[in-house]
Amino acid sequence: MNRKSAQALGLLACALLLIALRLHTVHEAFDRDIGIQGTIGNELLHGRSLYSDLWDHKPPMTFYIHAAFIRICGFNEYYVLGMNVFFNLITLLGICWLARRLTQSAWLALAAGLFFTLLSFDMPMQASQPNSEALVNPFLVWGLAA
Repeated sequence: MNRKSAQALGLLACALLLIALRLHTVHEAFDRDIGIQGTIGNELLHGRSLYSDLWDHKPPMTFYIHAAFIRICGFNEYYVLGMNVFFNLITLLGICWLARRLTQSAWLALAAGLFFTLLSFDMPMQASQPNSEALVNPFLVWGLAA
């Protein structure tokens, strides 16, 4: 196996681990933010108006992201899983790319990716759920990389 194949395999392993860590929590109760944001996102799909019919202090894109995933997956726990996996995979790729760029080492980039994969599932911090920070992380990482 050549070096690039090994690195791609390492990145794939991080991505699969990230997904596997989230699969067993698909039926756990959501925290209040995800419940509120999901409900507002679902109501937006039914024609309700943000900040007049539906109110929360979060920026509007948060609710539209929830609405988009509800449109794709339905208003159930699988939309939350899909959103969680999607945004964390984009963040994982960004961290690996940025670490590779900063260190010039593919192996350190994979180590950074593995560190993120494990840290992004910290149960006491409720990192296993796609809270607002998880939706912002890809933009921060890729903005820093740019």
